[in-house]
Amino acid sequence: MFIIVALMVVFVLVLLSGLRRSAACRWREDRSVDVEGLSYWRCHVCNATDKTVKGRPPGACRAPRR
Repeated sequence: MFIIVALMVVFVLVLLSGLRRSAACRWREDRSVDVEGLSYWRCHVCNATDKTVKGRPPGACRAPRR
């Protein structure tokens, strides 16, 4: 029983740590730059930019690490 509870706790912690990668970023789509079926996105928190498939924001922060 203890092993099952421990595995569930580890699973939840792994899920939460994966969500933190993009939690600080607030992606906004810039439609004036969209080209060839790609969307241009800019993060208003870290000023990172990224291009993705039309209409889908980036899943993780693309800011350079310090």
